[in-house]
Amino acid sequence: MVGRQGAARGSLLRALRASKGFTQQEIAERSQVTERSIREIERGAVTRPRTDSLLRIAAALDLGATETTAFVRAYRGGGRTDTTPPNPIAATPPAISPAELPRDLPDFVGRIDEIEQISAMLRGIPASAGPASVTVVISGAGGLGKSSLAIHAAHRVADDFPDGQVFVDLSANADADEVHEALGDILWSFGMREDIPMQRGSRVRMMRSLTARTRALLVIDNVPEDVDVADLLPSGAGNALLVTSRSRLSGLHANLTVELRPLTAEQGASLLMSAAGDASAELTGEQRARIAELCGMHPLALRVCGARLSARSGPSAADLIARLETEESRIEQLDYGSFGVRSTLVAGVRTLARSTSPADAAALDALSLMSSSPLRDFSVDSVAALTRTGRAAAVDVVERLGEVQMVSSRRPGRLGMHDLSRLAVASEVPADPERVAAGMRCFAAMWLEHWRRLGELFLDDPHCVYEQLHDISPDYESDIDSRRWLEAEYPNMRAAASGEWVRSPLDLLSCYQLSYPFHGLAIQRGDSTSAADASESLAVRAEEFDMPYVAAQLYRSAAETMSSDGDQQTARVLSSVATRHAARVRDPLLSQVARSHVLSGRALIEGRLGNLAEAESGLRDAIRILRGRNHWRRQVCLHNLAYACRLQGRQVEAAHYTLRAVSAYSRSYGLALKGMAELLLELGNAEAALTYVERAAAADAKPHTYRRRADHAVLRSKVLRALGRSSEADQAERTATALADNFGFGEVYERLADKEGASG
Repeated sequence: MVGRQGAARGSLLRALRASKGFTQQEIAERSQVTERSIREIERGAVTRPRTDSLLRIAAALDLGATETTAFVRAYRGGGRTDTTPPNPIAATPPAISPAELPRDLPDFVGRIDEIEQISAMLRGIPASAGPASVTVVISGAGGLGKSSLAIHAAHRVADDFPDGQVFVDLSANADADEVHEALGDILWSFGMREDIPMQRGSRVRMMRSLTARTRALLVIDNVPEDVDVADLLPSGAGNALLVTSRSRLSGLHANLTVELRPLTAEQGASLLMSAAGDASAELTGEQRARIAELCGMHPLALRVCGARLSARSGPSAADLIARLETEESRIEQLDYGSFGVRSTLVAGVRTLARSTSPADAAALDALSLMSSSPLRDFSVDSVAALTRTGRAAAVDVVERLGEVQMVSSRRPGRLGMHDLSRLAVASEVPADPERVAAGMRCFAAMWLEHWRRLGELFLDDPHCVYEQLHDISPDYESDIDSRRWLEAEYPNMRAAASGEWVRSPLDLLSCYQLSYPFHGLAIQRGDSTSAADASESLAVRAEEFDMPYVAAQLYRSAAETMSSDGDQQTARVLSSVATRHAARVRDPLLSQVARSHVLSGRALIEGRLGNLAEAESGLRDAIRILRGRNHWRRQVCLHNLAYACRLQGRQVEAAHYTLRAVSAYSRSYGLALKGMAELLLELGNAEAALTYVERAAAADAKPHTYRRRADHAVLRSKVLRALGRSSEADQAERTATALADNFGFGEVYERLADKEGASG
C-alpha cells in the first residue's frame, strides 16, 4: 500500500515530467533508468530511490543545478507531505549556488596574454573548445603564481557560470585519496549534504549526473603529478574545469595548457613595488631592477623581498641587495614569515627522493650534479657528459626532470634551471665535488672530441688529457649541425674554461686543453674579455699546483689576447710573467715549446707597438729553438717573420720565409700558400698570386674549414679585381660573405678588406 508521503513525492516527479512534455518511456530512455522504476516512483511505491537514479532522472528532465538539488532532497532528505501536486518551478526550493573562489590578489601583476587565453577558453569562445566541457591546465615550477593566476582568471569569468564556482585544493588531502575527497567536496558544494556515497565510482556517477545540465566552474588547485583527475571532469558541455599543477598533466587532454615562466623584467619590478608598499618609494630604479634580477623574476621571491622591505625592522634596499648577491645566503633571505621559497623550489626534488623508481633515482642524481656544476645551460649531450652516462639514459633523465618542473626548455634542444632552483637544489642534495670534477672532465673531453671532428683543433701539446667518452659525444649528420651545436654550447664552455670546478692537476690539464678551442671561439665571437679572464684564472690555478709549463702557456695566451685588444702595456706585463714561468720548466722538450711560444707571443706584442726589430729578433729566437721540429708554432713564426720583413720593405727576405713556412708544416699548408699569394700581390704579380691563392683554397677545400675558405675567397676577390676580372671578383666576395653569415664569424669580407695584410 502506498503511503501519503510516497504518493506526494511520486506526484512531484509526475508533475515535473508532465511540465516538460515527456512520457515515462522517454524519461527512461534519456536517463537509463528502467520505465518500471519511474512508474513505481510516480506511484509512490519507492519512497527513497537511489541518489544516482534521481540525478539521472533530473538530467533527463533538463533540470538546473538548483532544481536538481531540490528534486533529490525531496526524495532523499524529506520533502513535501501534502498531496497537492506542486508547480514544477515552485516545487524546487531555492538553493545558493556555490561561490567558493578565494579572494583575488589586489595587486595581480602581468600574465596579460595568459589571462586572455584562459578566459576565452573557459568561456568556450575558441572553436577548439569543442562541444564537451572545457579543461584548462596551468602548469609550471613552484612559486611562479599558478594558483594566483587560476583564481584571478576564475574571478574574471565567474559571471559566465551562474550555477556556481567550486574551489578544491588537493594539497589539503595529501594523505588521502585526493580525487575521492575532492568528489565529496564537489557534491557537498552543490548541496548534496546527505547520502554522499562512500564508493569513489558512485561519487563519480553522481557528480556526472549532477553536472549534466549545469554551467559551473570547477577550480582544482595543486594537483600532484601522479594523481589522475579525469574523474573530476564535469559531464555537461556548459561546465569548465581549471586545474593547476607542477606537471603538464598531458593525460588529461586539456583544451588549453598554459605553462608559466618567470615574469619579464618590467613585470618583476612592478610586482616588487606593489609588494613593498610604502617602502617602494625609497627604491631607486636601479635597485628595483637589481633585486628583480637577483630573484630571477620569480614571483614568490619578489613578494618575499617586498615583504622584507616593508617590514618595520626590515633591511634597506642596499642591505638586501648585498645579501642576495651572495649565493650562499640568497635562499635563506628568501625564506620569510609564511613565505617558504626553499620548500616551494625543491618540491620536485622531494618528489624524486620519495620515489622508489630507479629512473627517478637517476634523475635526482643528475639534478644534483647539474646544480653543483658551473654549467647553466644544458643539452642532452652535456647532461650525458656531466653524469658520465649514455645519451639514451640522459634523454630519460631530461624528460623526467622536465615532468617535475626542475628544468625548462629555453630554446630548441636547450634546457636550463632557474637560478634560485639551482641554489636550492645544491643546498638540498649537494653533489660530491669529485664527481662534479669527473663530470666536467668528461664534458671537456666531449667538447675537444667534437672540435677535433671539425678539424679545427690540432694539439701538439704534450699535456693532452682525454677522458673515456663512452656514448656521450654527439653525432651529427653534417659539419654544419656540428658547428651549430658547438656555438650553442659556448656559454657552457666559458663556464668550464674559468676553472672554478678544478680540484686537482688532472682537472687543470683537462681545463687547459679546453682553453685552446675556447680561446679561438671567444675571439671569433668578439668575446676577447672572457678569453683573457679564463686564461688568467687558469694560470693562477696552475701556479697553485706548481705547473710552470701550463702557467707559462696560459699567461702567454692572456697576453696575446690583451695585445689584440690594444692593451699592449698589460700584454707586456703578462708576457713577462709567462717568460718567468717558462724559465722554470725543467723538461727539455716542454721547455723548448714553452719558450718558443712565449717568444713568438712577445714578438707579436712588440710588432703591434711598432718595434719591428725586437719583434723580428724574438721570432728568430723562437724559430731557432724549434729548429728540426715540425711544430705548428714554428710555421706561425716563419709566417709572422715574413710579414715583419714585408712591413720593413724587405720583400726578398719575406718571400724566403714564406717559402719556408709553406714547406714547414702540412696542417697550415694553406695558410702559408695564402701568405705567398699576399706577398706576390704586393709585389704586383697578380697572375702568380692567383695561382698561389687557388692552391691555398685547394689545400683547405674541406667541409669543416669554413673560416679559411672564407679568408681565401676574400683574397681571391682582391687578386681578381687587380686582374680586372670584376664579375669573378664579385662572385668571390659573395662566397666569402655567405660563408661568414652561415657559420657565425661575422662579416669576414669587411673585416679583412680593411686590414693592411690578412696575415699580420
